[in-house]
Amino acid sequence: MSDSGNRSVSAGGNIVGSIIQTGDHNVATLKVTQLPPAESVDIEAVIAELRALLAGRGGEDSRKVANALDEADDELAKAEPDKAEVAGILTRALGYVKKAGELSEHIEKISPLVTKIAGWIGSVAHYAPLLAVLGLAAE
Repeated sequence: MSDSGNRSVSAGGNIVGSIIQTGDHNVATLKVTQLPPAESVDIEAVIAELRALLAGRGGEDSRKVANALDEADDELAKAEPDKAEVAGILTRALGYVKKAGELSEHIEKISPLVTKIAGWIGSVAHYAPLLAVLGLAAE
């Protein structure tokens, strides 16, 4: 017997590459993508291209988007950039754009860039939230 009033979800650990939702008549889509090898990604060029696509996006948080991309550039300028930090910074920037409702109109151009970034990051623990902002998961 089903309890249609119970909308809670409980997970005993990490959930990656899944959609979990409650409610009735919901539709969800999760696109699974293949990540490129880290060594094949020119991360500075990819971030520059992402910056061009996100310029002026984010509504009232557009300055925060630009600041986050500046932070990513600063981290990438280090001899040993912290990939987890870069992932978090970019997740935050894309979150601002999504919150402003400006992500869906550019998703087709942004998704391949984020996929390359995730390949460069290489650790599912770090790139999963970045891909999730776009409704993506990696194989």
